[in-house]
Amino acid sequence: MIPSVVVSHPARQGFVYQLPQAAQEAGLPCRFLTGFYYKPGRWPWSLAAASPALVRKLSRRSSPALAPESVVAVSGPLPLLLNRLGGYVAGNGAHDRLAARWLRRHLPPGAIFHGSIESCLHSLRAAKAKGAMTLLEITLPPWKEAVLAAEARRLGLPAGPDRPPARLVEEVALADRVMVQSPFVSDFLVEQGVPPGKVVLLPLGADTGRFRPPAAPPPATSGLRAIYVGHISMRKGVHLLLEAWRAAALPDAELRLVGPVVDDFGLRLLADLPPGVRHLGVLGQDRLVEQLQGSDLFVFLSLMEGGPLVVLEALACGLPCLLSLPARSVVREGCEGLLVAPGDVAGTAAALRRLAADRPGRMGMAEAARLRAEQFDWSCFRGRLGGFYRGLLERGLEARDRPLDLGAQAAGPAAQTPANGPAAR
Repeated sequence: MIPSVVVSHPARQGFVYQLPQAAQEAGLPCRFLTGFYYKPGRWPWSLAAASPALVRKLSRRSSPALAPESVVAVSGPLPLLLNRLGGYVAGNGAHDRLAARWLRRHLPPGAIFHGSIESCLHSLRAAKAKGAMTLLEITLPPWKEAVLAAEARRLGLPAGPDRPPARLVEEVALADRVMVQSPFVSDFLVEQGVPPGKVVLLPLGADTGRFRPPAAPPPATSGLRAIYVGHISMRKGVHLLLEAWRAAALPDAELRLVGPVVDDFGLRLLADLPPGVRHLGVLGQDRLVEQLQGSDLFVFLSLMEGGPLVVLEALACGLPCLLSLPARSVVREGCEGLLVAPGDVAGTAAALRRLAADRPGRMGMAEAARLRAEQFDWSCFRGRLGGFYRGLLERGLEARDRPLDLGAQAAGPAAQTPANGPAAR
């Protein structure tokens, strides 16, 4: 099979298997270049059948929807081993060079190469040399350390470099199109000088079958039940959330923090939690769904984000959202929730008080949240991406003067600008 689309990613992430599956569902010959990948029923993987526990673990590195023959484990377990030894950059680089070698041998001119940032510099060079169209998947902005530097210095924490690594700058420059998952990243890249017509916005999806509202509404309580899901870290704005929670002083309210502690700063935050705040640690998917279903509000005040899956999962569970602008994903001000400027503690506290006092308003947002999630489930994501692939193959790289929003057909009413900050940032 001569591929029309080649997707490359060294590891497993929450969305990466959706990319080759989108090409497959669009009827396009595809190859997925990856690292460690489980193919049940094929040797040597068939030896694992004797251990159901091992099969369950290995299945996390596989997608039953993908045709096994479309997956090429070009780097095998090498990236995983290097990453566990502390060599994240080395692991990505090893995959990149092995994927580039495959591309030089097998990629036909006019095909599409879709790589992921931090792991495809040599692959992009090889694909361009073969006359392919190149896409670069960007999650977090490649300038993320510079974005967070000011807040780190304010808190007395070590600050990252003010400039992005040259490798990432070159990846962005080499790609014909950069695919982003949120308006925040789209706006940010344009502000940093990336031509607007080079940017393609495609929000991620949610498993709306697993993440869904409870069969019966949870018992009413006197206080607001809010939940946060993510790393307990500075980048996720947990310190700002706790500060706003103290300032809001909501009677009988409860805030549950779900997620791992990643550094000493997070440990210090957990050592001084305000009243009504609990840390539940890391939860499995089933328990996470239960916690979301038992909440009244999802809060997420990240200072810098890509396209957080957890926001879409909260929407799918019918939760109104209180989000910072970088984390807004597909949430519209006043429709599925409220948006606040990053770092605006007073505005966040006021929004918490408003949502706690307005139960009918929250119920309306909850209904809108589920409807919004259904417009952005994984099948919608794959349909939009597959259509984009097909359009590139049929029409080539059409000139544009502004970012292309592949989710615009689900946009509905225009999002409003929050009173305490500009809509773009």
